[in-house]
Amino acid sequence: MSNGNSSFSKKFSSGAMITLLLVVMAPQLGLSVITPSFARMASDLNVNVAQLQWTTTIYMAGYALSMFVGGFLAEKYDAVKLQAFGLIVFSIGSILCAFSQSIFPLSAGRLLQALGGTSATVLCRLIIRRRIDPAFRIAPLANLTMVISLTPALAPLLGGVASLFFPWRAIFVVLAVLGITLSLLCLGFLGSAKADEPSLPSLASTLSSIGASLSNLSYLWYSAALALVWMSYFGFLALSPGFFETNYGITGISYGVLMLWPAVGYWFGSYLIKHTANPTKFAHTSIMVSGLVALAVLLVGLVAPVLPAWVVIAILCTQFIGVGATIPYSQNGQLALPFLLPGVSTGLFFFIQMMSGAVYAAVANSFEATSFRSVLAFVAAPQLVLGLAFVAISLIGGGGKFRVPTRK
Repeated sequence: MSNGNSSFSKKFSSGAMITLLLVVMAPQLGLSVITPSFARMASDLNVNVAQLQWTTTIYMAGYALSMFVGGFLAEKYDAVKLQAFGLIVFSIGSILCAFSQSIFPLSAGRLLQALGGTSATVLCRLIIRRRIDPAFRIAPLANLTMVISLTPALAPLLGGVASLFFPWRAIFVVLAVLGITLSLLCLGFLGSAKADEPSLPSLASTLSSIGASLSNLSYLWYSAALALVWMSYFGFLALSPGFFETNYGITGISYGVLMLWPAVGYWFGSYLIKHTANPTKFAHTSIMVSGLVALAVLLVGLVAPVLPAWVVIAILCTQFIGVGATIPYSQNGQLALPFLLPGVSTGLFFFIQMMSGAVYAAVANSFEATSFRSVLAFVAAPQLVLGLAFVAISLIGGGGKFRVPTRK
């Protein structure tokens, strides 16, 4: 059990906060930095780009599994030490990828990368939960979200630049070195983040915690909000290599530069919610506005001819402001819920997010969605559903239940 802490702080030291920000970049770096090298990788491994996109889906499946396992283990073990260990596993997976001669060991390496490094998504939040006063959590959570929002954009750009000078295998070696370095930084700067009463929960208590979480209306709302905006954003990330190559002939560093701009919208949404006086009201407004933008995106995809790439990017940049606002809102709301096993409930929360993204991307890939119309439909649909759900909940009087602590 880990539902309280008598030694909360208002904020982290500079070194600890910087370390958290660096560590939380690992999942997205592992996900996106290699994407600009897909064409060269496909040639070297005798596969096509569409087949390589499945390795991204495998990464996301490992990402989802890591969320729940990380939260479960954190009920007994120090979240900081777990994170340090996970980064070593990430490095081992990166080395396996670097020496892969076919898509099968590459897929295994990507799975290991995800199982180890992506635990940062849940463990960094648990570190915040165990160390920071609830009234002050929105700021570090928004900081994490802003960094996470920029990483998927900067990673392809960095990967595109690196691909001009280095083979793709060298990029995986650099990721391995990064994982080891971040592991050492965790141990050096983050101190301890133990559960109040460390013990692995029994199967019965784990199932009870899962049941309590899934029967809590607020938990379901925050989980659905997070999953839907992530399906929209990750759907775009997963489909974008084939989309831009097929429709615009854009690959490599040009692709990396283009991908910077949707993440700017994501980052801006996180920035705004961090600095607003009422984060809950802002998040609710952004959910409704983003739903309207998503409807416009869907209609454009259905009736408009293929638009210039910069127009598509500008529209999605606007839509993803809602993603950036909704993610810290939903995370902060979930962390504030009083569950007996917060590690399990938090792990399940992020498992739902990542598995939703993985399944959604798998469905999109199974349809080989690369056309202008199909990609815009896949990207717009989840946020449109979220906007409609919020309006429906508000109309039946449930919206008032879904509140999160505001910053004082």
